[in-house]
Amino acid sequence: MSGAGRTGDDFEDPLAATASFWPFGAEADSAAAYLREVHTLGGAPVQAYKALSYRLLNLRPGMRVLDVGCGSGDDLLDLAELVGESGAAVGLDHNSGLAEEARTLLGERGVRNAWVFQDDAERMQFSAHEFDRVRADRVVQHMRTPQVALAEMWRVLRPGGKLTVIEPDWGMIAVFPASASGGDDDTAFRQILEWCRRHLAHPYIGRQLLALLRHVGASAWAEVRVAVETFTYTSWPECDAVLRLSQAATMLRQENPSASGELDGWLTAVETASERGDFFAAVPLFFAYAMRAT
Repeated sequence: MSGAGRTGDDFEDPLAATASFWPFGAEADSAAAYLREVHTLGGAPVQAYKALSYRLLNLRPGMRVLDVGCGSGDDLLDLAELVGESGAAVGLDHNSGLAEEARTLLGERGVRNAWVFQDDAERMQFSAHEFDRVRADRVVQHMRTPQVALAEMWRVLRPGGKLTVIEPDWGMIAVFPASASGGDDDTAFRQILEWCRRHLAHPYIGRQLLALLRHVGASAWAEVRVAVETFTYTSWPECDAVLRLSQAATMLRQENPSASGELDGWLTAVETASERGDFFAAVPLFFAYAMRAT
């Protein structure tokens, strides 16, 4: 096994995989850069939602926690600290480049109670009941078969273990201004959202989480609940660091050059609004919580 932290025989070697879960067909380098920007440029809303996701897990020293779709490993730093030296934080990502980025980060930070595997979340090589806690942050929306992945997360949880899944819903995001003219005109932003929906595997995953978890099995969970927290932005750069709307606009222009003028006008409008203090965005995140039945 290559990675930071323990190198014992607790886990089997993961299968090789090449596909990426990350949006817009991102290569490993650009995906890692995006994930780092979320942490460094996403501002207070990102820090707030990350902190809430950790609180829902109710982590304690000595626990073993799995971060499905760990990306470049930034969240593993927090998880490793929360479970302490006697615990273990394990990251899993389908993208080999991201898994290596995460290993490098953990090694650079000297984290010795965390390590990373490259593997498929829908066919994990971990044993049943391997973890006290499992977490998946904004990754299920990119998976081929969310139902299968959630069943795998249930399988690797110990009885009484807890799962948290955090996902957006691309039908519920709001931005102002939503066009160059502002007001009630949302023409430009509506086109951007439609492009994002066409290029995401499951753009409406947030509203599906309760049903997906319940379909794991009639007696699979002792408790399942879903709550929605809306995080707001008044800074366009912070919002764009998380949602990558300007990148979506660029790619939409390539597909539909006739929309270039309208999209360019909108990008100018949101930048100007941000400078004036008029920009506003609301991003609802769905927090699903489930406790495995004993």
